Amino acid sequence: LLFWLFKEPPFAKKPLSIKLHHAINIFISAFKHPKIKVMSLYFLIMLLGWSGYYTFIGEYARQTYHLSPFEVSMFMGALGLGFALGAGIIINIFNKYLQLKTTVSTGLILASVFMLAYLIIPAQTQILAWINTIIIGIFGIMAWSNLMVLFSNQVDEHEQGWVMGVTGSIMALAFAIISFFMGSLINHFGINFPIINGAICMFVAGVLFLFSKFK
Repeated sequence: LLFWLFKEPPFAKKPLSIKLHHAINIFISAFKHPKIKVMSLYFLIMLLGWSGYYTFIGEYARQTYHLSPFEVSMFMGALGLGFALGAGIIINIFNKYLQLKTTVSTGLILASVFMLAYLIIPAQTQILAWINTIIIGIFGIMAWSNLMVLFSNQVDEHEQGWVMGVTGSIMALAFAIISFFMGSLINHFGINFPIINGAICMFVAGVLFLFSKFK
């Protein structure tokens, strides 16, 4: 659809230069910016929780609720449904009444509470887990979307591309850390560990944003 229907406006084209170390340089530069360095730290804490949850919730559902591969896919689809509802409807309701940083912290804290709810949902009533997953998707995307706006608000118009690059670099770092270490941690602490870790990290990040001075 993009290829056939989207007409790109004219702009000055420059030769493409691929720098493999560019993502690392962007990440380092984030911690030299007075506002972005603090927000980046909070964002990293959040992502160390979210990436573990997102990466392993399918395996958690398979082991806990004995789902088939198709059912695991649908379970992840329930999370996607939450994203759609959160980004399309719920976020507007919260943003109408709350400050930006408050919606971020509210989304993170509520998502963390519903993550812990998995641990008390009996395997026999897995329908509650499906509903729980939709709710986590709603609050997770609400926090994420508003957090991107919060990042954008900290810099001027000439740094917008840079600050989005910062968020991408931090996200890559968090997912890399989780990919390397979470499997071993699950072997030692069990399949509940990504859920507990996710809830703790997102709750901590939510509290930090709540008491921050970002606008």
